[in-house]
Order: sequence, then structure tokens, then C-alpha cells
Amino acid sequence: MHLLQINIVANWGSTGHIAEDIGAAFLEEGGRSTIAYGRGHPESRSGLLRIGSERDRYTHALISRIFDNAGLLSTNATRKLIIQLERRRPDIIHLHNFHGYFLNYEVLFAWLKQSHIPIVWTLHDCWPFTGHCPFFSYANCYKWREACHNCHRLRTYPKSLVFDGSRRNYRRKKASFSGLPDVTLVAVSNWMASMIQQSFLGSYPVKVIYNGIDTQTFSPQPSETDAATRQRIGLRTPYMLMAVCADWDKHAEKGLDDLLKLADMLPPDYTLVLVGLTKEQISKIPPHVIAIGRVEGRLEMARLYSAADVVLNLSYEESLGMTTIEGLSCGTPSVVYNCTASPELVDSATGFVFDRGDIAGICSSIAHVCSEANNMRTACRERALRLFDRRDMVRSYMDLYAGLSHPRQV
Repeated sequence: MHLLQINIVANWGSTGHIAEDIGAAFLEEGGRSTIAYGRGHPESRSGLLRIGSERDRYTHALISRIFDNAGLLSTNATRKLIIQLERRRPDIIHLHNFHGYFLNYEVLFAWLKQSHIPIVWTLHDCWPFTGHCPFFSYANCYKWREACHNCHRLRTYPKSLVFDGSRRNYRRKKASFSGLPDVTLVAVSNWMASMIQQSFLGSYPVKVIYNGIDTQTFSPQPSETDAATRQRIGLRTPYMLMAVCADWDKHAEKGLDDLLKLADMLPPDYTLVLVGLTKEQISKIPPHVIAIGRVEGRLEMARLYSAADVVLNLSYEESLGMTTIEGLSCGTPSVVYNCTASPELVDSATGFVFDRGDIAGICSSIAHVCSEANNMRTACRERALRLFDRRDMVRSYMDLYAGLSHPRQV
């Protein structure tokens, strides 16, 4: 059996690591695994198939900045991909994120509809069923339930500086993505599943599989390591409140603005630590906030999570919320907003849920939150092991693959 996955990246970032873990598990069960990807220079246990070139990707991005037509370019690169698909003849195609300026979805889906290959499609965000944006919650916009138009999120990814193509994009996505004869959609949270079911994709079968993490690496660290980590980052207060993000450029949607407001309101015993900032962003962070750049090593991230009293995830838009999950796995409870997928990640024994934007409420409760945090560590770890272990995630995908029909054989 041959599994071919398509994703913007391979073995990098959250979706890249998920595809890598799935591919590795498929290999261990005696199958063949290929990951087709759009950017980077990865290494992988699976076979790798690059889609297009850097020049093609930059051209795609540049034109879409003007015409708001992300996903409707890269025609030649997609046709070359299809030639490879015909040659390799995979038994299963697993789609992840195919936005990112590297693939033409109309060309790909026209071929998929006549390929007779079973398709698994994991939706990591909402881009497939909107006319422009991957998320809409911050803007409280639900036009996608009927038809997108007059988009007021054009300046967000995939950014358009001139034209609004949301009406056209919605119409063309709906035409392309409807009518697949053999597809199973996977939602990465119950919230995502509910959004899919309200969209034009709602007629397809939907299965919820939480994204999993390496719970062996993301695990509670020894107390002496916690002390050393706090000293190394320059923490001088008793309580450490940590927030992590891979893309703080989305400062409002990801809660950076709220976090900085909270930092100004905190009592003297509490310090906010922000992780994942660029050098330019670090230069703008006030001195009473500890600012840390991107941390690549998972063990180093586990040390930071373990050293923190609480993980703050004040994002307005989460299809799941990996930083909350990673913190739980290290025994650290989370503070989240009551929006999108965040509330389903924690319960009363592992976290605290506040209304979106309720910075004053968080600040007034912070002493209680931190006093309870140490008592929650065992429950946090147990919840992560029960719901978010990557071994359970890949087993769920292997079981899903095993239940598919495979009419097209090599």
C-alpha cells in the first residue's frame, strides 16, 4: 500500500510534524509513504516530492497580493504533480494544508474526482470553505455559511492589497471541493467539525482526530531543571506566566495585544514570558516582559513549559491549540478564552476559561489561578496522555486508512 500526503511543509511546523508522524507509522506497518510539499528543504523518513519551485511560490504570492486569487495559480507545478501521481499511483491520498502559494486546487481536485483514489482530508483551518481567510472568529464574520463577499479581512493571510476576490473564491472552492466520490474529512477538534458541518462541505463524512504531540519529550521536567530554566531566562519573580506562538504577526487574533495589556496590569510578583518572537518584535516588547525568540528544540520548549506556573493562550482563533496541549503534557495548566476550540482542551481540573477579551477578569483571578496551578499538574499530565498522545493520533489514522476502499492497485 502506498500513502501519499500533500502539505505545504514536510517535517517542520505543526502540520509538517503531523504528516511526518503519520508517514513513519505507515512505513512501520509495511507500507510506502510519500510526502508532497511546497516549501523548505526538509529531511524525512518518507519519500519526498517537491511541488514547484521557490520562484513559482513567490510569483504565486505576489500575484495573489493583487488579485486575491491564492490557490488559483501554480498551474504548471500542479500539472507536474499530477504526472507524478499518475506514475506513483498511490492507494490513498491524504490532504493537509494545500494553501500557501504552491498549488492550484482547481487543477488538483479535477484530477482527484476522476482518479478513483480514496481521499482523507484533514482540515487544520477554515480556509477550504471561506472566500478568503483561514479563520473568521476574531472578525465575527459568518458569511461563509451562505456565500462570502465584500471581505473585510483582506489584509490578513492570504493578504490581498488591491482586489477583493472573496465572492469568486467562495464560488470556485465550492465547485472544486464538492462532488468528491470517496473522501473522509478529518476535523482536528469538535469545534472544527461543527464549522465544517455548517459549510458547503457538510455533506461529507467527518471524523474528529485530535492532533497529537510527543508526550515523552513534552513531559514534566525535574524541579532543579525548572529552577535553572527560570534563572537562565532572567526571571526574578515568584510566578511565571508563559505564552507561546509560532506567528505573533497575527498580534490581535493570537492575543498578543491582550497579553501586553495584561502584563501592564499584573501585580509585582508575576512576570509574563513571551516565546516565539522575531528580533524586530522583541525590540518592541516592554522591559517588564521577558521576550524570547523562536525555540526549535522540543526538549527546550518542554523545560520552559515545565518552569511556568500557567500557560496563557489568549488566542481568538484556534482550530485546536497546540501550545495549550504541550503545556498540559508538561503538567502546566492553561488559561484560555471561551472561543473556537480552546475550551474543549481543558476541564475544571486542568485549566481556566474566561470570556474572550476579559483581561481584567484574568488579572483579578491570577492569584487564585497560580495558587491552584501546582495542584493541577498531575491532572494536566493525565489529560494530555489520555487525549493528545501522538501514538493515539497515528493509530486513529491507520485505522481510518484500513477502513477505506482501495479500488486502484499498483
